[in-house]
Amino acid sequence: MKKKWLFIGLIILAAAALIIGTWLYHKHQIKVAEEKLEKKIDQSVKQNPGIAFRKAHHKQGDVQITTYIPLTKDKQDNKLVKKQMDTYIAQDLKALRSDKPRYYFYTFKEQSSAKNTDSFRIEKVSYERQGTKLVQLKKRELIQTLTLDQTTNDLLTLQSIFKNSFYKKAAFKKIVAEAAIRTGKLRVANGKDLAAIQFPNKAGAYDFHLTNEALILPVKIPHVKTVKKVTIPLKTIGYQLKEKHLNKQYARPEVPRISKKKTIALTFDDGPSSLYTPKILDVLRKHHAKATFFVLGSNVEKNPALVKREMAEGHQVGNHSWDHPLLTKRLAKEVAQQIWGTQIAVYQATGHFPAVVRPPYGGIDRQVAEVAGVPIVEWTIDTLDWKAKSGNSVTKAVLANAGQGEIVLMHDIHGKTAASLDKTLRVLKKRGYRFVTVNKLLGQELQSGCEYFSSYNHRTVK
Repeated sequence: MKKKWLFIGLIILAAAALIIGTWLYHKHQIKVAEEKLEKKIDQSVKQNPGIAFRKAHHKQGDVQITTYIPLTKDKQDNKLVKKQMDTYIAQDLKALRSDKPRYYFYTFKEQSSAKNTDSFRIEKVSYERQGTKLVQLKKRELIQTLTLDQTTNDLLTLQSIFKNSFYKKAAFKKIVAEAAIRTGKLRVANGKDLAAIQFPNKAGAYDFHLTNEALILPVKIPHVKTVKKVTIPLKTIGYQLKEKHLNKQYARPEVPRISKKKTIALTFDDGPSSLYTPKILDVLRKHHAKATFFVLGSNVEKNPALVKREMAEGHQVGNHSWDHPLLTKRLAKEVAQQIWGTQIAVYQATGHFPAVVRPPYGGIDRQVAEVAGVPIVEWTIDTLDWKAKSGNSVTKAVLANAGQGEIVLMHDIHGKTAASLDKTLRVLKKRGYRFVTVNKLLGQELQSGCEYFSSYNHRTVK
């Protein structure tokens, strides 16, 4: 009997030893995995040349959080980076819902930055324990970009880098939207989504990256997951920024001077037409005349080579909506699709964006102007060529009203207009006129939200 109980006791001891041994081995394997992972993260942070850091560990239940805090030159915590990391830690601990142990690492990466600045990417990498392995849950996430003034160690905001509140204006939203289009990841159908593009535009916003070449902003575009940031070259907006953090001066975009000679702007709407636009371009080239073509996005999509030719031959291309609706009768998102769908189409065809919009029928109100985000160009001379009985009647309509600084409305989709153009140009040239694009005719820095009729007549859209 004693032997039996002794045998049972030995079995129990062996089982206990096996269980304890397995547990200890399991725990050891986890510890090895944790140390190996932390060493790996350490090495990635050490790739920041010349920047010392301090590690801080936080634990709550099965959640372990490690933060890597950059140190200043006097070996103190970078307080701004630490403050942001502490905020994220609190959010993680509050929001965590998991039945498995988690490991979060908040790291930093120094980025190339503008003059007199330091810039850090705060990144997060997440792991989950599965058995004795630590499995990465997702790719390294960019949580925040912080740009600091080297001389004061203050956090830079939009207000502190811009000379004025340009970042709040529709013109800046247009620049951001165009930068999103330049990524090449938007389709024409995303035009309506650009009206709802979100990006930092408050005075205290600091989630941006400023380099010597560009301003980089995070963006959110409805229905577009592939565009998360945009890059705006400083050659586009550098003149709006304070000089402290610029490595060179940026001049305002050159504005054409109003010519002292007699000038007139010929404009053609609704094209490009594969039948008549080439004929009009040939006549313009013959007379060394420049014009402005207000194109429909739907026709640009059909005839991209013609839009490219218009620009290559020195003409201006303007936006005339996608398919010619009365925009004042449309919802904001529909207006956005009409305008921005066309901007995308023209950019895809030419690599350039129309700088002005002519709304169909001249229909404009405040909503349309705000969604467009660019200057509105109308006209002073309507040839009514769409109902002309002959090319000669189109010519007469132009000649009867021609004057210095006028903008003439025609269409490059009508045969009579194409037939009339040679005579129109010959007579106007004899009268001393030069033919220029609308931007050159207006000879000033055009403002979004304004409606221009001629070189002497414009107003704010109300």
